[in-house]
Amino acid sequence: MKLFNSKRISKKGDLSLSINAIVILILAITMLGLGLTFMRGLFKQIGTKVSEAVDANELVNPPTFDNPITVAPGEISLRQGENGKVTLAFMNVITAAQSSSCNLASVTSSVTGTDKPSPVFSNSALTMDKDQINTWAIAITTTSDTPAEVTLFTAKITCTPTGGTARDFTKDFIVTVTS
Repeated sequence: MKLFNSKRISKKGDLSLSINAIVILILAITMLGLGLTFMRGLFKQIGTKVSEAVDANELVNPPTFDNPITVAPGEISLRQGENGKVTLAFMNVITAAQSSSCNLASVTSSVTGTDKPSPVFSNSALTMDKDQINTWAIAITTTSDTPAEVTLFTAKITCTPTGGTARDFTKDFIVTVTS
């Protein structure tokens, strides 16, 4: 005596198993794609943060007694609507006093008008000891209306030694805007 028909159950089970396998395969591929996209974005953010940290701690071209102010990079290329950063390093070479009050006084450009690349920086005064090195970050912002041209910027650092007269130090850098 037969209790059940094995061929009928077998075909139904095969169909159910193949549909479940297809659904699981589609879900697995989707999850793999989402996971890889997430990891790529995460590694991109980590790479950016690591390079910023290394750039802040290691100066490629540190200032010296003969060259007290340096800019890295000396020439920056940006697309319209893109932002960039320039690091200005200064070594207090004023030997008349043990310390001086130094600040990034201005960043001026060779181009006039409202659509030029605009520098953003902190001009707060810092007390610097003799032969001390300090850095300032200058953010360069452009808009989609910024014309594609080369702009020469001049950064000026003013240092006033304790009980002395102020001295100015200047350095040029170039911003190239491309379309």
